[in-house]
Amino acid sequence: MSMIPPPIETEGTPVSTAADDATEPLPASCQDGFVWVVHARMTDDSTANQYLGIAHDGSAAETIQIRTQANGTLRFEGRSGSVNIFGIVTSAFTTGQDLKIAMRAQGGKYAISVNGGAVTTDSTPSFPSGMTTKSIGANWDGNFVWNSTIALDYLDPDPSAWTDADLQAATS
Repeated sequence: MSMIPPPIETEGTPVSTAADDATEPLPASCQDGFVWVVHARMTDDSTANQYLGIAHDGSAAETIQIRTQANGTLRFEGRSGSVNIFGIVTSAFTTGQDLKIAMRAQGGKYAISVNGGAVTTDSTPSFPSGMTTKSIGANWDGNFVWNSTIALDYLDPDPSAWTDADLQAATS
């Protein structure tokens, strides 16, 4: 597994305004797939559409993202041509719960593990194209929507090097 540091930190304080989010270019090496490993504290477990992180093309048309759902679950999903191409829903978490999340975004091998739990996968072959930006604590248009702490541990441009067991171990 290769790693691209450095982490994007929120200094242990809630990310509560648009100015607190972290948006930067998605490395070209990650535009065909990547693994994200993230530490976060669960935001309000009853509020939908609070985005923990997203890779995008500057619009909602081509995205890989993780966000909350109103029932306390997280949804790891992708869109291509403004059409949903995959979606994985985790078990429910409570407000304030510490999370360590590993997500593999690769056509045919989407996967997520949270807190050492079982890896959940989706084998959809499609992958969004033209993604150039990653945002932590904000959705694709830069609006802040995550109201808790986040730290991007690392971003790996070689998802094929990560087995499901690697994802699970990264979150234990």
